[in-house]
Amino acid sequence: LQGLNGSVNTSWSGADRVRAGVNLNYKNENINYFFNAGHSSGRYPRTNWSNRISQLADGTYTTYQEAEGFGGRNGNNIKAGIDWTPSTKHTFTLQGTLNQGLRPRFEDKITDWTTPYSAYAISQYSEENGTSWNNSVDAIYDWKPSKDESLNVRFSYTDGMRDDRMDFEQDTLGVNGGKTPSMRYNTHSYGDQWEFNCLADYTKKWGESTRLESGVKVIMRDDLDGFERFNTDISTGVTAIDPLSVNEFLYSENIFAAYSNYGFKKGKWGYQLGLRAEQANITATQITQDSTFYNNYFQVYPSAFLTYEIARGRELNISYSRRVERPRGRQLNPFIDYSDPFNLRQGNPYLLPEFTGAYEAGYTHIMQKGGTFTSNLYFRDKSNMINWFNIVDSTGINLTTFRNLNDGEDAGLELNYRGKLGNKGGFASIGGNYFYSQVRGEVDGRTWNNSGFGFGLNTMISTPLWKDASLQLMGNYRSKRVGAQGIGRPFYFVGGGFKQGFMDDRLNFSINCQDIFNTMGWNYENAGPNWTQEGQFRWMSRVVEFGLTYNFGEVQRRRRDVNRGEGGGMDMEMY
Repeated sequence: LQGLNGSVNTSWSGADRVRAGVNLNYKNENINYFFNAGHSSGRYPRTNWSNRISQLADGTYTTYQEAEGFGGRNGNNIKAGIDWTPSTKHTFTLQGTLNQGLRPRFEDKITDWTTPYSAYAISQYSEENGTSWNNSVDAIYDWKPSKDESLNVRFSYTDGMRDDRMDFEQDTLGVNGGKTPSMRYNTHSYGDQWEFNCLADYTKKWGESTRLESGVKVIMRDDLDGFERFNTDISTGVTAIDPLSVNEFLYSENIFAAYSNYGFKKGKWGYQLGLRAEQANITATQITQDSTFYNNYFQVYPSAFLTYEIARGRELNISYSRRVERPRGRQLNPFIDYSDPFNLRQGNPYLLPEFTGAYEAGYTHIMQKGGTFTSNLYFRDKSNMINWFNIVDSTGINLTTFRNLNDGEDAGLELNYRGKLGNKGGFASIGGNYFYSQVRGEVDGRTWNNSGFGFGLNTMISTPLWKDASLQLMGNYRSKRVGAQGIGRPFYFVGGGFKQGFMDDRLNFSINCQDIFNTMGWNYENAGPNWTQEGQFRWMSRVVEFGLTYNFGEVQRRRRDVNRGEGGGMDMEMY
């Protein structure tokens, strides 16, 4: 496609959320230039409550809290690059990205704290402001000598920084409504990160029945985080650094991997075998404390798929694959989040990766009238499970962190159907998942074992209304789910959207509503050896968003392997 094409978009919602962006492409013979820019800002209301009862050595401690506040997500993004295609076999791409983010947040909380000796009403206020920058450069080469053979080589470099500052005030409330200052402090956390990726993927096909995929990948990254806390003396007003709080943490990760998949079809049978081998070298260093943790390991991740075509449009399949999920970001950061002195949060730099063996058997039926039915029976065996974990100390203060549990299991049945709705392009889908989950492990000398059944339901309806107009509705229900120390209670939500096109569908107006009935939230019950807790988190609740998008030129349909973004209007939560 030659010439200039692209789109501009903007939207506004009742959560003070504004998004805007532009997406441009200009192609002249064998060179294509692309540019994306976007802005996103908004304030998202949040509320929560919790009630914890702790049976400790000297008696019963009760902590009841109610809080309200907002979280902000403000960001700007620019991405630009060039594709050069000197011939039909070769394409070179060079692109760069710049992201800037702001994250304001505040919370106002009332705490009723009862101890064996007295009862207190406490007011807490915290305000946080964070900034971040991220930059990346990608160089990509695509070689396609024929429709049956291709090679993709990519080099990527990313670096970034963040800076977060939090102010905290706590007052004890008197019976006559007065306030007595009881605690003042502020914290400063910061970070610098860089990451280098290099990969090469090769694909070769022999006709329609045989396919080989092979590749290598290297990931090298460093993440440096620092923390310091400043306490204010209530009587003098003097602020001084807490020397015991100062620390820097460096997390280094180097991954070297190679893989190969080979598949072929013979008659009604299809086969695919795969293997990925990976060497991981991980070093976690608490610099100020001069403490280093090493975790170097070699692992292989096999996979196997078998399919059988019963008849045209009907197929059975069974598969096995082994997967890994490495801990990331805040799961590892050892610095304590002091935004609530009664509920501290801290990462765990000694977390191990979580491994999963997935066994699946499925059936697919593509019907003559356009409907599709799929079913999938699965069993997943997990080891070194990464879980939230709560610890209540001798004064009733809770610390939420992450721990590796020994193992866990998930087993279930998924059913999905999607079919036409009318004869003008509408469709309806419904799906469900009935499952059993179990988590087991030993933490701090205590054995944990929790299990239970649950189910989930989801549905979507999309239908045209009149010329260039359509309506979409969706719903989701999630039953009770088990965790290491408790359960998540059931919840549901319903959403919908309307779109009207103008000017031959180049200009589109849309209305979207999230959580129409204002039911979205996370309700939970947790328990430990000497405590029980229940609570609720709610965020954003009901939000209505109005949007406009204008497309010009010939819309470019071709997509590259690397995501260039879709212009502006992106959600950005950067830290």
